[in-house]
Amino acid sequence: MRDEDDFELRIRPYLITRGRTAVDPRLRVDSTVLATGQISPTEIRAEHGQALGLCERPASIAELAAQLDLPVPLAKVLVTDLLAHSAVCLRATPEDAPDLHTLEEVLRGLRRL
Repeated sequence: MRDEDDFELRIRPYLITRGRTAVDPRLRVDSTVLATGQISPTEIRAEHGQALGLCERPASIAELAAQLDLPVPLAKVLVTDLLAHSAVCLRATPEDAPDLHTLEEVLRGLRRL
């Protein structure tokens, strides 16, 4: 890997979130979000639009992170932004949802595909 590529990989998350790290405290890796239809993916920044497009059907934060090829904390920041603009709604997580370790293993498996 070239030094320039390494630099781009390190700076990209900062640019996407504009340095923000705060997330909605309700968001977990297994939280499910769904687009509300109030905002079109073309009306917002590209990264948010991509995430919103994936929320046309219910999607977990882990799924979004994997499909967007982003770290989970970064996906949470994007979803927090979308929640603030009422572009997505947060769906209740069932009490019998898999534990965090299981979801992380699934995410690792998806990334290997």
